Amino acid sequence: MPHKILIIDDSGVLRDLMQDLLVSKGFEVESAHDGRSGISAFKSFRPDLVLLDRQLPDARGSAVLESIRKLDPKAKVIVLTGYADADGERKYRALGVKRFLSKGMGLSALLDIIGAQLAAPSA
Repeated sequence: MPHKILIIDDSGVLRDLMQDLLVSKGFEVESAHDGRSGISAFKSFRPDLVLLDRQLPDARGSAVLESIRKLDPKAKVIVLTGYADADGERKYRALGVKRFLSKGMGLSALLDIIGAQLAAPSA
């Protein structure tokens, strides 16, 4: 059974690119363009891993993560970001996020990190 990945990102180009790549590698993928639809997709899809954008049009990524944690305290989440922010990272780390990825990171590096996260034991 393939691993299930949920992408929550407001950038349609990036979301589609990641989804196409992950599907081509055998993952089952759902995507959402904002926080509200991301939380709804999390509830119905029950992914093994979430790729979560820090800035969404209707909510901060941290608020979406808090909602995900209420549904599944051990959910594996990788935060996608376009900029560094040490204070913001501390909040996400307090919520159990172990990885932050730059949106400029190459796709092969993204696949390596996804593989490592899926192989790691749940928090």
